[in-house]
Amino acid sequence: MQVPFLSCMYIKEVYNEERREEGSGMKTRIIGNCNSPYHEQAGSDCIVLLPGFGYLFDRPLLAEMKQLALQYGFSVLELSFGRLPYDKQQMKASIDRCVPIALQIAQETLDGLSDKTFHFVGKSFGTIIACLLREHADGAVLAWTPLKQTLPMLQSRDHLAYGNQDPFLDEEDLQTLAQLPCMDRLFCEGANHSLCHPDPKQSEEYLAAAKQMMKRFLDEILSEREYNKSCYER
Repeated sequence: MQVPFLSCMYIKEVYNEERREEGSGMKTRIIGNCNSPYHEQAGSDCIVLLPGFGYLFDRPLLAEMKQLALQYGFSVLELSFGRLPYDKQQMKASIDRCVPIALQIAQETLDGLSDKTFHFVGKSFGTIIACLLREHADGAVLAWTPLKQTLPMLQSRDHLAYGNQDPFLDEEDLQTLAQLPCMDRLFCEGANHSLCHPDPKQSEEYLAAAKQMMKRFLDEILSEREYNKSCYER
């Protein structure tokens, strides 16, 4: 069933609403025309979360990333694309149609945070937008279950996780992913497009491994920041 596109331009009720988290220095406000929650903390680094068509910010891979990034002291942007015109029965055509819409929304939202350095965490469709955004922001990407369209844009500094029971990847895609040079790779045998396994215990183990990958991604950002700082101070 096709989901009709609802222009985000009219969703203004909570635009620029601000609130400060009790007992912390974090301030949350809603930014952009699609009402993206922005959790701001001190420092220049911002983790940008980019969802899939149906995998949103309350799902484990994005929700856990948000919590860890906040614990590390990063700002976090849950970048919403609004309602996109996708059809699960025609995914390739849907992706072609939705990419320019989502990319424009994302760029306009990030333009309001020009003082930040962005690092991208994408899930499924969001991995495509993450790779396109970093052409201008120059950040690394953590790609959860990338799509076929994402593969040519992945770089050696990226982190990626995927399973071999993902219905959106064929054997050629899996071979490409296995051969791609990357900073960090998590291959989940028997896992689907959400990194879930038929055995719940195995799913828990994959989520635990994914959380360790998140920590390595954040540690790498901190290490690079310290390195750049030491070079600047010389």
